[in-house]
Amino acid sequence: MDGAIAWHLIDRHADNWNEAGEMMNAWLRANTPDLGPVIAWLENGCDPKEAAKELRIHQQRTRHNAPGNGPRQAQLAEGPR
Repeated sequence: MDGAIAWHLIDRHADNWNEAGEMMNAWLRANTPDLGPVIAWLENGCDPKEAAKELRIHQQRTRHNAPGNGPRQAQLAEGPR
């Protein structure tokens, strides 16, 4: 689910701004890629372009397998062709 949809759902269901903030932070944590592998590759002398390529591959796999993210959402995430 993208941020705009998350915000509309949170805005509708949160009882106050504190609750809205907690829900948005939870959504952000759930939708932030794990940069640990990229940092490890860079620390071990990997070419930054290669690390970025590997991260994109990882993101495509995890986005496609995430609940609610079917092939169409993965296609949209790739942007225009």
